[in-house]
Amino acid sequence: MVEFLDTEGISSELSKMITNSKEKLYLVSPYLQISDKIKKMLLQAEKTFPNIDIKVVYRLNKDGELKVNDMDFLLNQLKNANISALDNLHAKCYLNEHTAIITSMNLYQHSQVNN
Repeated sequence: MVEFLDTEGISSELSKMITNSKEKLYLVSPYLQISDKIKKMLLQAEKTFPNIDIKVVYRLNKDGELKVNDMDFLLNQLKNANISALDNLHAKCYLNEHTAIITSMNLYQHSQVNN
């Protein structure tokens, strides 16, 4: 079923998606600034389902890297995260084994609150 959501609805559904992911979770967003809430949910997903496949695809910034705290989280705190960078990425979609969210909202704290 297709639903059209506002920013608050997208953030809510993304939280539910992460919480309900058991096998796979794919996060595709050009810009990343992962909130503490999302980080906690991702850590909990791995703890609850140790074999979950988490993929994060983002766009290279001008320096070719993510912000230090997000890169540290993805590389050193998540055990099952596979991280990929793509030039010129513009797509934003989030999916697990049951649900897909196709949106204009980046996985970026500012976007989740203000856009």
